[in-house]
Amino acid sequence: MTDDLVTRARQAVSGVTDGPWVLGPDEEGEPAQCLTSDGFDLATLWGGYNRADADAAFIAAARELVPLMADRIEELEKSCAEWAEVSQRNYQRAKSAESSLKNSMMACRIMEDAIAELRGQTNDR
Repeated sequence: MTDDLVTRARQAVSGVTDGPWVLGPDEEGEPAQCLTSDGFDLATLWGGYNRADADAAFIAAARELVPLMADRIEELEKSCAEWAEVSQRNYQRAKSAESSLKNSMMACRIMEDAIAELRGQTNDR
């Protein structure tokens, strides 16, 4: 699922104008334009709706945030895979240690029984 998400994110920014993009004022001085860093107008949000400035800010931020988030997802997935391997190795070691401990305990009981028998005592176990 996350591979698809990363692929979609990378495809979304593939071929778009290089960033960073910045927020700029429209003709009335309101922050409703998305500009390249050298001032080229990428998008102007028109209309008198009250979210134009927030929408323009989102568009401007997305140019840098989308690839950064895709990179971070890949880093975290790699880290999770590495920790999963470590966890699996530790689990196998613990199982092996548990088996060794059981064998050692059984050997101790056998030795205790043998010692008791040599002493002429009986251990009811």
